[in-house]
Amino acid sequence: MFNILSERGEFERCSELLTEALEVNPENAYLWTNLGSCQLQSGNTDLAITSLTKAVPLLPEDGRLRGGLARVLEMAGRFDEAEIHFRKLLEIEPENPVVHMWLAKVLNKHRPPGAEEALKEAQIALALPVKGGLTKQGIEQFINKLNSKRDEKTTK
Repeated sequence: MFNILSERGEFERCSELLTEALEVNPENAYLWTNLGSCQLQSGNTDLAITSLTKAVPLLPEDGRLRGGLARVLEMAGRFDEAEIHFRKLLEIEPENPVVHMWLAKVLNKHRPPGAEEALKEAQIALALPVKGGLTKQGIEQFINKLNSKRDEKTTK
């Protein structure tokens, strides 16, 4: 039902059905994740974060759930929390270049003193086989951007 209702854009109805299902099975991480997705699509970011936060501890080894939560936290401007989840995600998926880049971008945008760590994470991503829509060229451009910022600071 989640897939059908989501495709139709019926997120409120989908949320209602998922809430009913969670009353019967509150330990189902996928139900919480799907509810969070519907809430996010309905513009209820805070509710979505609450639901996604309930999903992650139920399946802590599933990087997709933690990554989804981290991305929504970042989108909501809750950067410290997002960073924590990206770091935990790296413990789960240390060979995933996408996760290294997510962390690098959060550090670059929202923690300027973390520029060196952002550069290190991007370099790790560059050394790994690309996946998830990443390209070597895109990673290299990000690294060049970080190096340019660093060079500007040292020449001032």
